[in-house]
Amino acid sequence: MTPLPSARGRTRLILFNALTAYAVWFVLVVGAARGSTLFPAIIALGTLAIHIATAPEWRSEAVRILALSFLGTVFDTLLIHAGAYTPVGYNGVLCPFWITLLWANFATTWNLSLGWLQGRPVIAGTVGLVAAPISYGAAARLGAAQVHDPELLAYGVLAVAWAVLLAGLAAVAKARSVQVATVAVSAICVCATTSMAATRVVAGVPFAESLEIHGVKFRLQGAGVLRYRVVFQGYAAALYLAEGVHSSRVLEDVPKRLEIHYFWTIPADAFGKAAGELLEKNIPPEQLRAIRSRVDELHRAYETVQPGDRYALTYVPGIGTELTLNNVVKARIPGADFAAAYYAIWLGERPISSSLKQALLGR
Repeated sequence: MTPLPSARGRTRLILFNALTAYAVWFVLVVGAARGSTLFPAIIALGTLAIHIATAPEWRSEAVRILALSFLGTVFDTLLIHAGAYTPVGYNGVLCPFWITLLWANFATTWNLSLGWLQGRPVIAGTVGLVAAPISYGAAARLGAAQVHDPELLAYGVLAVAWAVLLAGLAAVAKARSVQVATVAVSAICVCATTSMAATRVVAGVPFAESLEIHGVKFRLQGAGVLRYRVVFQGYAAALYLAEGVHSSRVLEDVPKRLEIHYFWTIPADAFGKAAGELLEKNIPPEQLRAIRSRVDELHRAYETVQPGDRYALTYVPGIGTELTLNNVVKARIPGADFAAAYYAIWLGERPISSSLKQALLGR
């Protein structure tokens, strides 16, 4: 057992702990943003080893760090599946390892620089309410994560979730069974994560992580929101690609599916007009003339949509581009050339929205 430090020594230890925790957070976040996580992980793990080795009750401290790391992993996974944000390195199931290390780093502060929150759930909740948007916002600005539209709602979800979590941790911190309580909360989070893992939620709209259509297995590549005049949400959209197809091949002759969930009533004739203008921007005139009759055929199939309706365009080689409204087939247009041209509306060089394009491609 390491001897307990004096009052002055503990003050220095708390200050050192706070500075070290901030430094490790910065190293991990910047490393993730730059796509280099190995060296930051070594630094974080080394710092954890030193922290545990020098703790007065190192076994208890190690258990606490493991418990909070587990809790944090499922907690952030829940936030990701809820559509609040997406971190760099996300594999579609669990949050990346660098976020688990952030939680382990956070755990080192719980008995030191954040020890004053223990037994004070109201204060701890207030700290979470304020600190969470700042922390996630900083990570987003550094390039390690993307906070999803509408950002105000996403930051609100992050703030409230952290307020509840910190308040709960502070309330049980003085209990002798704090590790048991932490693991129990983690188990609840795991159950919730399992139930949500099959879908991804964007702006309150769920999209399945995987689909099988015409014998082809599709995986969700990315999802986002089209904004109208910056403020208003037009629709939520999701792009699916066949398993093993890289996003760089999206306009090639490969299976793909685009789902669009509408928030507003849109008349049938508006679809053809908007699509026609975007096709002219992305497709050479001679190529557009070659597919004009097929474009007109698709546009005649569009119907007026109401809030909550969902159109989908699914292209499978040999079958063509299939238009469905709420899973009811409305048209089927042949040709890989037609598919490449029409998907360019969202994924071409001059798409309807550059930010939506990036979101659909999972970038």
